[in-house]
Amino acid sequence: MPLSERVPAGGARPQTASTVSLVDAGDVARAALFALLAPCAWLVPPRCWPRACGVLANGWARIRTLEDPQWRALVSRALGDRDIGISPAAVRQRALANNIEFMLQLLRMWRPRRGRWHPDVELVGREHIDAGLRQGRGTILWVHRFRPFVHFVALSQAGLEVCRPSGKYHGEFYRSHIGRYWLNPLQTGLEDRYCERVVVGDRAFGHLRELQQRLGRQAIVSMYADHLEGTRNIDVPFLAGRLSLSTQAVSLAVQSNSQILPVFPVSDTAGRFRVIVEPSLDIAGSDRASVDAAVIRHARRLEWYVLRYPDQWHRWDRVHTEATSASGGTSRPRTPYVETIVSRSRSADPDM
Repeated sequence: MPLSERVPAGGARPQTASTVSLVDAGDVARAALFALLAPCAWLVPPRCWPRACGVLANGWARIRTLEDPQWRALVSRALGDRDIGISPAAVRQRALANNIEFMLQLLRMWRPRRGRWHPDVELVGREHIDAGLRQGRGTILWVHRFRPFVHFVALSQAGLEVCRPSGKYHGEFYRSHIGRYWLNPLQTGLEDRYCERVVVGDRAFGHLRELQQRLGRQAIVSMYADHLEGTRNIDVPFLAGRLSLSTQAVSLAVQSNSQILPVFPVSDTAGRFRVIVEPSLDIAGSDRASVDAAVIRHARRLEWYVLRYPDQWHRWDRVHTEATSASGGTSRPRTPYVETIVSRSRSADPDM
């Protein structure tokens, strides 16, 4: 496989100075929200966060509806005629509450050690990681975007040393120079406590070679299951539409003879989290068709988790349906899967 197919040239947001302003309204708004939430994060006990987040999410949802009356419809379009026991509107509102709770968690982690947020998190499926290590193989953790950050904590608490590829400007504040250099450390500094970062440079493949070398030494590499810019993605059937997923992690597993374990960080009850590590994907061969088939099969497993934890999944806006295309989304041919190579001029961060 060509180098450009194996791992993207970063999959990162545009890196050139000409595409980034000194100050951006989006970064300013996020910074203001963090500032408003900081007293709550530091002074209010975490057990009280769910109720506070629900109240804030209700107001946020009203604002979002005024900005875009169709934003709630994304879930119903993606579900089709499936009944998940909760309304699509409630899914979106609860997802907003989870986002606010994540901000509180990050802010609380910056308190002095005694007052930090210590999540109640359980690592399920540790035996799958250990099995690969006993066989002398590296391990790729293919993490799906449900509850953020807690998988880093769970793996660290289990005594596992993990590294992750991350865009040079990874973080919530990526649209401006001030955000990238002064505000992003609020997030990346916490992540670095639990997981070593392999920085993806501008149009460079050094990170690819480093990851391959680490996997050859039985390292554990965490990578997100997502659509990544600058790499090869395929559209797979998903719920009532299609979902674009990168083949990079599966390709890297084949090239390095590593196991690839799907990971689902979820929460069954308020304040308690489970990081579920599933058995390694079955990849029939090293050719492109085998890699694609493994990704397509795994999308069905992802569906099961999405239907069970709909308000915790962060990618409803990535499910393309005919209704999405009719309302202004990008239309794609209806084939079993559609291969897409996307230019680096669009925004995405592999570690967000």
